[in-house]
Amino acid sequence: MVIAVTGATGFVGSHVMRLLSAGGHAVRVLARNPAKMNASGMTVIRGDLNDAAALAELCSGATVVLHIAGAVNGTADHMMLVNAKGTASLLKAADHAGVGRFIHVSSLAA
Repeated sequence: MVIAVTGATGFVGSHVMRLLSAGGHAVRVLARNPAKMNASGMTVIRGDLNDAAALAELCSGATVVLHIAGAVNGTADHMMLVNAKGTASLLKAADHAGVGRFIHVSSLAA
């Protein structure tokens, strides 16, 4: 199973991607700065939630998208761009790619 993961440089996402990989899944991750992560054995797509080409590449061939990325600080405009518009862009890319399951994980309100 090919699983696409956003937020892989964050606390939750970094643990999830490693567990998925250890479980034998093909893991594809989106990262603004791949140097911040250890993604050995995984496919790393350089980009962010507002990069349509990177989102298309991330979702292409994926069975599941685990959307864990999000902005937890910054201006209201920045948080809206990442959390609302970025999520909408990822949903659109997943739908276009025919992804069967989309799971959104958020601790923003916690």
